[in-house]
Amino acid sequence: MKLTNVKLIRTNFLNLILVVLLTFFSSSNTSIYSQFSTLTVECGDPIPPYSPRNQNSTPWCYTFNLGHGQSRMYTSSSELNLASNQSKFVFNNILDANNSSFIAEKTDFIENNDGTALLFGTIVNSAQKDLAFNYAFWLTKKKPNSNTKSNADNLARQFGINYDNLNEYVIDVSKTNSLTGINGYEGSTLKLTNNENVLYATTTKSNNDEIAVVGNFTFDGLLAERGIEKQVSNLNVNFFSRIKFFVCPVIDPCHQTLVRVCLVYNWHFCIAINIQIINVVDTTPPTFNENLPQDLAVSCSSNIPSAPTLTATDACTNAEVSFKEVVSGEGCSYEIYRIWTAEDECGNITVHKQTIVVNDTVAPTFVENLPADVAVSCDAIPAVPVLTATDNCGTAEVSFKEVNSGEGCSYEIYRIWTAEDECGNITVHKQTIVVNDTVAPAFVENLPADVAVSCDAIPAVPVLTATDNCGTAEVSFKEVNSGEGCSYEIYRIWTAEDECGNITVHKQTIVVNDTVAPAFVEELPMDMTVECDAVPMAVTLTATDNCGTAEVSFKQTRTDGNCPSNYTLVRVWTAEDECGNTTVHKQTISVQDTTAPAFVEELPMDMTVECDAVPMAVTLTATDNCGTAEVSFKQTRTDGNCPSNYTLVRVWTAEDECGNTTVHKQTITVQDTTAPAFVEELP
Repeated sequence: MKLTNVKLIRTNFLNLILVVLLTFFSSSNTSIYSQFSTLTVECGDPIPPYSPRNQNSTPWCYTFNLGHGQSRMYTSSSELNLASNQSKFVFNNILDANNSSFIAEKTDFIENNDGTALLFGTIVNSAQKDLAFNYAFWLTKKKPNSNTKSNADNLARQFGINYDNLNEYVIDVSKTNSLTGINGYEGSTLKLTNNENVLYATTTKSNNDEIAVVGNFTFDGLLAERGIEKQVSNLNVNFFSRIKFFVCPVIDPCHQTLVRVCLVYNWHFCIAINIQIINVVDTTPPTFNENLPQDLAVSCSSNIPSAPTLTATDACTNAEVSFKEVVSGEGCSYEIYRIWTAEDECGNITVHKQTIVVNDTVAPTFVENLPADVAVSCDAIPAVPVLTATDNCGTAEVSFKEVNSGEGCSYEIYRIWTAEDECGNITVHKQTIVVNDTVAPAFVENLPADVAVSCDAIPAVPVLTATDNCGTAEVSFKEVNSGEGCSYEIYRIWTAEDECGNITVHKQTIVVNDTVAPAFVEELPMDMTVECDAVPMAVTLTATDNCGTAEVSFKQTRTDGNCPSNYTLVRVWTAEDECGNTTVHKQTISVQDTTAPAFVEELPMDMTVECDAVPMAVTLTATDNCGTAEVSFKQTRTDGNCPSNYTLVRVWTAEDECGNTTVHKQTITVQDTTAPAFVEELP
């Protein structure tokens, strides 16, 4: 929706009103309007703040919307009647009957739908034109009470008006509301006394674009008339004004009109009223909401994306998006133009164009795994695989060609597959097969391993043959000895060679060492323990060697024990061959004297004898098998029941050099069994 005609009518009307107002304000000597200006602001942009010319003054600004029924502004010239309670004047007769009537040079009333309003203007004394006041009241709508109708009716009746609808306002005491003297009343500073000051705005029956504003206010403060200052209280003002609607409220979403009224205060009294007509225009095109599709190139029609649905938003009005698509051609290469146009209700447009280039430049793709370049032997050339291809936009054919570079022991095979689609795009795969006979022949038999052998165990030379993957192979043999004697090496080398000169070599190293010790011929004497009189004679041993002769040496070592007949004999036989390999046999003979000596004489036996027949102790001697022996004697008497009754124990001990002993014990029981005999001849 475009409102071009409405916008033009509205703009011309506002310009006409502005010219009339400026003409009126510039011709009035009593008007306090110090500035009337216009400002154009883009819809959605912030309105710049008002800055007064006098930096020491304080502005109070209110902005009213006259474009969407938000606010209504009325203007007129009317009457303002002032009266005073003389008892409360500081000085009497400051306002008498001759100068109590005032005429409004200019009255402006702005009624806002948010429940606020502003009344401001200039009043001139009807009797003395050089006496005037400025006034400004900030108002807040309140819910009508039971007395509203009668109160308003009483006020309206004084001025001869009838009302249809009624709005009741109270003074907004949070803002500065004043009656400021000018033109003979300079220095007058009158303020409202309380928040009960009420003003009524009514719609007249005659015309809905005309209202009547009536009210009653009470002021206190300083009243100065031609330099004479008086403090007054309860200065009563009856107010009436019939005013017409200022601007026709055309509903135009493309052009809003705001009226900013700024009351400029100095020391909290109004010294100027600035009116600014703010034209809010919509020249900004709408904005797409979604991410915009970008230009792109696709290979074929199947890859063309669907056209997205785009929407748009506008800072001030609704926006609609139209879409159009144009195709430039067909076949393997063409272009698609997609155009989205977002248009708001004021005719501002935003265009987004997407170009889709459709061009089948994508070559077909092979389906199977492609054979890679390889190097193979002559017996391992791979078979030719069958390749197929697919194309993103249609079908594809595959052709094949093979070329050989030569033959023999080394050559190359070139295999070429070409996939071509319906638009002539091709994909070529080339496989290079390098054929080389680099495989050496292989021996047929098990290969002889390196060994270490004795001089009598050198293995025979085996006959080796070989085969080749691409032909025949010959095997040659060579043997080299590193030396001779007790230690040397034999190198056996077999070489298999095919027709292309590839060779396989096997080398066997045989380490020949005489590491085998000689062996004793006779039975070897074992370790033994013998008596000192039974030590055997050392035997004579001989030895043989696998690679030559061997000599046997003998050595005996005696280690004495704790006595002359206790000792150890170690007998060592060493057989050694010509290469120093030795075999040692050791025999240990433990010689000991465990045989006790033997008494030589007949040993005396135990006996019982009379006390007068005890025999003398015999002398005994002893002999030993491995040396000499000494005999010791000991006798012990044990007394009996009378001096001639006792026991003799005689012990003979024979001991040899190694402490071996033989003991003989004889017990002689001595008794007195013979009665005494008288000496004298018995009578």
